[in-house]
Amino acid sequence: MGIKTTAYLPRHVIHYTPKEVQSRELELRRCVKL
Repeated sequence: MGIKTTAYLPRHVIHYTPKEVQSRELELRRCVKL
């Protein structure tokens, strides 16, 4: 799942820590729900 979510985000996200990636995943999920 993490790999798929990173594909949606910019490449620089790869440098972020797993916790930051998870927070971004939550934001993306909220945007998708909205």
